[in-house]
Amino acid sequence: MENASENLDDFRFFVAVVDAGGFSAAARALGGRKAHVSRRVQELERALGTRLLERTTRAIRLTEAGAAVYERASRAVALAREARDVVTSQRSEPSGVLRVSATQLLADLVLKPVVFQYLRKYARVSVELDVTSRSVDLVRDGFDLALRVGVSTESNLVGRVLGKGRGVYVAAPRFLRTIDALDEPKDLERVDAVVIAGGPAEWSFERGKKRVAVGPKARLITSSYAVARDAAIEGIGVVRLPSYYVAADLKSGRLEQVLDGWTPREVTITAVYPSRDLVAPKTRVFVDMLAKHVARKPLLDD
Repeated sequence: MENASENLDDFRFFVAVVDAGGFSAAARALGGRKAHVSRRVQELERALGTRLLERTTRAIRLTEAGAAVYERASRAVALAREARDVVTSQRSEPSGVLRVSATQLLADLVLKPVVFQYLRKYARVSVELDVTSRSVDLVRDGFDLALRVGVSTESNLVGRVLGKGRGVYVAAPRFLRTIDALDEPKDLERVDAVVIAGGPAEWSFERGKKRVAVGPKARLITSSYAVARDAAIEGIGVVRLPSYYVAADLKSGRLEQVLDGWTPREVTITAVYPSRDLVAPKTRVFVDMLAKHVARKPLLDD
């Protein structure tokens, strides 16, 4: 069983008192209380069975035994501090394997450029990127991080909002020529739609203070945003996609926005990771890089 004589921390208090020239100064240097510092030194003296310091009301003086202990203890404390600094340095630089999960769209628009930058900058890391439409269990499945649409409500996860944006409802001109005009959100319930698998069961709209949600008539369900976009261009139906993703198609006329008087509800893009007191540098640094990237280029906005 460990006793006080084997506790390096007690020697650290003793060395601090000698280096500072007194208990009060040592307490200030250590960020503690004088009484606590004094008690730790007394415990060390009891454990060693000898007095290390002669104390007066105005000064302290090393005993012969204290001088011998100080010479050796100061070296041990310095070595311990050096070892701690080495570990701290290693902890401050990302290293190891970072396992990340995201949908195809978020991987393409948000993750991909940051992953490349991350790998170029930090030589001691590697990344495993899982692109999936399912919501993975980070703890059970061993992921360090996931990107999700919406705010996480899981108590065991930390969520950091990266950005917000809105989608648009679009369809091909040739599809719109085959149906009656879409004037109200409820009109979507009678026309074919392309739906993103794993997305919300209802499509939501806002106009002023009015909010409306409708259930789309799914003709095609896919987890691929690219397939959904191409299906809309081919005239399969109406689809909801991020405005940034279809900006070029709207500009070229391949797609047209529908119900533009109604604004889709705002979406939130969140980075989630397991709740821990000490987040690994590989995760913390990557999330910081994601936040900076999205701040420079709001990918889900017009």
